[in-house]
Amino acid sequence: MEKRKRMDKRIEKRVEKIFVFVLVVAVMVGMIMGIILIVRSYTTREATVEELKAQVAVLNQQIQKMETKLQALPSITVISPNGGEEWTFGTPQTIAWSSTGGWSPIGIDYVDIYLWFPDGATCNLADNVSASQGKYTLTLQENQECPNISRYITAGQYKILILGTEPALAKPAPEITTIRDESDNYFSIKD
Repeated sequence: MEKRKRMDKRIEKRVEKIFVFVLVVAVMVGMIMGIILIVRSYTTREATVEELKAQVAVLNQQIQKMETKLQALPSITVISPNGGEEWTFGTPQTIAWSSTGGWSPIGIDYVDIYLWFPDGATCNLADNVSASQGKYTLTLQENQECPNISRYITAGQYKILILGTEPALAKPAPEITTIRDESDNYFSIKD
């Protein structure tokens, strides 16, 4: 089951990369078509070489702006816990992450934090945490009830799942958002 999830995640990332590649190609084709139209319109007016160079320079600037936006695709990386740590119930613990990119000027606005059970269930730990904070401290209690599912947090192995939200996106669901990351491996919570 774990192997299947990792494979699904790799496939999801490859699909995302293919989508970005196709988008870049489409933008580049559009820009080239624009250059061709400009050249044709200027050659019918017997435009000077300087006028054509100026138009090409403007188009190059637009291409660079699009490339910059495409490179700034949003991402989140769980820093801690990322596998192997031991947490104790009743003790403050810090979840840390980094987030970059996004289509808005400030990137990812908020994150939702989940405790990921080994069977794939996700227990909501925090909503709408400012992504720029980069960390969130909480204290888990033994047999703490999950607010979003009918489960209790007990001693065992878990991962952290962090979902990012950009301003233009609706609140993401754990199973469909691509602006996400989880701990690389399990950490333990003990009595």
